[in-house]
Amino acid sequence: MLLLRPLVLFIAVIFFYMPNLEFIGIGLLLFIYHIILKNRNEYVERVKKLFSDKNIEFPENIKKASFIPLIIYICALSAMFLISFYIYGLAGDMESIAQLEIPEWIRMAVFASSVAAWASYVYLINKIVRDQVIIQEKLYEKGFIKTKIIKYRNGNLVMIMRLLTLNLYEWLLIYSVLRETAYHYIESGVVQNKISEPKNPEPQKTEEIISEVSEKEEEYKTEKETAFEIIYNSIISDVVKTEISERYSFIFSKVTKLDRNIGKKILDKMLNEKIINKEDYDRINNFI
Repeated sequence: MLLLRPLVLFIAVIFFYMPNLEFIGIGLLLFIYHIILKNRNEYVERVKKLFSDKNIEFPENIKKASFIPLIIYICALSAMFLISFYIYGLAGDMESIAQLEIPEWIRMAVFASSVAAWASYVYLINKIVRDQVIIQEKLYEKGFIKTKIIKYRNGNLVMIMRLLTLNLYEWLLIYSVLRETAYHYIESGVVQNKISEPKNPEPQKTEEIISEVSEKEEEYKTEKETAFEIIYNSIISDVVKTEISERYSFIFSKVTKLDRNIGKKILDKMLNEKIINKEDYDRINNFI
């Protein structure tokens, strides 16, 4: 299992958008697809073996993915590039392409290549992403992992997004898939071929749960009261140092920055301790 760094993808992007070097970028991108698909197959085999050892049912429709669709995708892309070069050679320049009468066989070849590229790419994305999401759900359900990292993407929707963004979405997709699968493989232990055992603690009794909740609520209440006293004392220590004529504006600026409930509670306490009068209290309270 080979985990690629995103740097490889960035290098592919640079070459892809450099004149006369785009074939290097395409080659690197196809290499990345090959590694992702290879990792996916190894991931399926390792989890399948784990489920077999634990007598857990493995999804029947998920099997080792064939590399033939990737080869078809490569051939379809190559055909479209060759056709574009052929058309450019017939036209001589970009301005003449619009007036060029394209032969029927070229139109059919372009259509066939486009359909083959679409179908093979949708298959790849569904095998790479959808299948791993299904296995991830099963691992999460059985307690082998704590978080679900790989996000679902639909193959057809991915192709539509690629067309709408002039293929920019593909780079973002591959970057996300590289990161998500790498994190998932590491977190689940697939990389080390040591998937951690699920933790199934004994269920607590109802009385124990109620007791724990009550203790935590009491601790939280104490912490809130302590925090309030610290805030209140801090404000009061500054208020007494402030001129009486400036106290209203000072208290206003301090209290209105706080949470509404805390601010109101502080105002109430100031009024009770006669630090502010009722008129100032009402004016500030209207702004909270």
